[in-house]
Formats: sequence, C-alpha cells, structure tokens
Amino acid sequence: SVGSKAPVHIFTKPKGASSGEYKGHIIGKIALQDSVTKITFYDDNQKYIDSVESVLEAEYASVSHKVEIKNVDVSKKPEEGLMEKNNA
Repeated sequence: SVGSKAPVHIFTKPKGASSGEYKGHIIGKIALQDSVTKITFYDDNQKYIDSVESVLEAEYASVSHKVEIKNVDVSKKPEEGLMEKNNA
C-alpha cells in the first residue's frame, strides 16, 4: 500500500451478466442500507440508465426514492484522452 486504505468492497460484474442490470442491483443493495440516505448515479449510456431504472423499480421500489440518476452529457468530451500527450 502506498498510503491509501484498501477499499471496503469491490464489485465485479459476473461473467455473462447484463451491465445495466448488474449496476441496478448493486445500487439497489447499497440503497437498502439504513445508513444510506442518497445515491447519485452518473452514466453517459442511456441503455444502462434505462436498465438501472427498471431494476430499481422492479426489485428495489421501497428504496428507489434514494437514488438520483444523472445522464452525463459527453458532447464536449475532448477527443484526446487525458493520458495522451499532444505531439504538436
């Protein structure tokens, strides 16, 4: 370790699972915790957002009010990644 603590939990999507549904279940399970009062989930993929909303409504309706979903606008995303060097 270089000074940071290990994460409390690591969530790894099982092979073959739908990414959107998996995200929905993880968010729902986190929202079920009494100590959690609000979750803000950001994604730029409408397909994932729709899947998360469906899972929350179907299986975590009692806590779905804790979850705010934000669609990230990537229209102004730079063409070059932050890790790439500009060779100009």
